Amino acid sequence: MKLLKLTLVTILALALLTGCGGGGGGGGGGIISDPTLAEQFPVLVQSYRAIEDSFLDDTLTSEQHTAAFMAYIDDPFYNLAGEEKRAHLESTTLDRFKTYKAKVYSLTTGSYEVADDGKTVKVRTTVKFHFQPTGAGGTDYGEITLGLSDDAPIVFTWRLVGDKWKISTGMPYLKSEMGY
Repeated sequence: MKLLKLTLVTILALALLTGCGGGGGGGGGGIISDPTLAEQFPVLVQSYRAIEDSFLDDTLTSEQHTAAFMAYIDDPFYNLAGEEKRAHLESTTLDRFKTYKAKVYSLTTGSYEVADDGKTVKVRTTVKFHFQPTGAGGTDYGEITLGLSDDAPIVFTWRLVGDKWKISTGMPYLKSEMGY
């Protein structure tokens, strides 16, 4: 019996450390699975929460959602193929907010790597989302989670710009990257 309890505790601990579990439906508030990230880079962690809020705030217009989100995107921003695509990310995000409402949007951090004397941080991130159509022209694909697999990790590269952390690459945003 003691071995069973120890095994269950070990499984739970591993699930939490790898970013699995927790984060019930309906909102942001992703998990910080490596507490040293929050200790070393509290403003970066606050940026994760601000991005979640930019998607989930029901009081914002499509344009306001997009502007709030883009405040955390570096210029230049590179897509997953390595192409400079900040303007494309912005127009795609605006179109998405005109067609869909974010029901769930959470970002869970995992392991991270620091470079450039602490001015660049690469953070393994799990993205969980559910966008519902706001009218005709959209399809409800249900809840989708990206970045759980070691075969297809998502790694946001954050760069310190002045006193603000911004994503310079690693964020999936195309339909082909997001599964809808």
